[in-house]
Amino acid sequence: ALETQSGVATAPDPRRPPDPNHLYTGGSTDDSPDSTFPPDRDTRQPTIENYDDPFSPATTPFKRLRAYDTFDGDYNLKVASRQTTTVPVGGELASGDDPFYADLSVELLADDLVRIPTVGPGSRILKMHVSPATTVSIVRDGADNWFLRGSERKRVRVVMQLAIPRATFGSDFADVDWSRIESMVAPTGRRPRTDAVFSAIGIDRGMRPKLVLGKMVQYFRAFAPSNDPPKTHGDIYLDLALSKKGVCRHRAFAFLVTALSIGLPARMVVNEAHAWVEAYDGSLWHRIDLG
Repeated sequence: ALETQSGVATAPDPRRPPDPNHLYTGGSTDDSPDSTFPPDRDTRQPTIENYDDPFSPATTPFKRLRAYDTFDGDYNLKVASRQTTTVPVGGELASGDDPFYADLSVELLADDLVRIPTVGPGSRILKMHVSPATTVSIVRDGADNWFLRGSERKRVRVVMQLAIPRATFGSDFADVDWSRIESMVAPTGRRPRTDAVFSAIGIDRGMRPKLVLGKMVQYFRAFAPSNDPPKTHGDIYLDLALSKKGVCRHRAFAFLVTALSIGLPARMVVNEAHAWVEAYDGSLWHRIDLG
């Protein structure tokens, strides 16, 4: 068991068979490293989706499943660097870390990648058990999406102990200069017309990044669902950002485009039930819920 700030979390039993009703598997565009996220103008309150939380303590609704850090010429969100690196297994819980258990049922594909969730950016694997035993590795791409690679097609249960800096979930953005962070901004496929949006928010590059971020969070949290589509400017980013209409995915999309355009490293994260953003201060990725 783990003793956490939320109480005692009991370890999952790795001997249980995989759950066929809650399988993470590949075979679709959304599950692959090539996943994209198209923006939309349906700003109505959404229906509730099925949601699976494989973590203990629970992370609902913040299971980190798909993250995007750039956009193309049509504003489709993408991952700038799809090159993957191996996530090592081992180490100890550090001071200031939050511990979690992960209990995943996975349909492995032979020599292919299966997208799996994690608890947040910069997560580490302290321990991992796979049952039935088989050879697997976990890799991450440039936006810190995680994938499980197996050597054969097989259903397995993957139990992990994870660690992540607690500061990721609720610490102040560091007061850094633009020069400290702008090299981390992913290149984008178009240059949006941002003057009207910057003016509406009240931001410019003469301000410190921390102040810009604070004003942006306040502005995009003021979005509201609407049964009426936003006024058209011939540009979906301007439509959403200036109307302040929409739900979590619209706020997060407009935030991401604005952040990258002004020079803030940022990501949009989405799962079956929610969307939010992450911002980088040169040392730490911060999870920011826009509502």
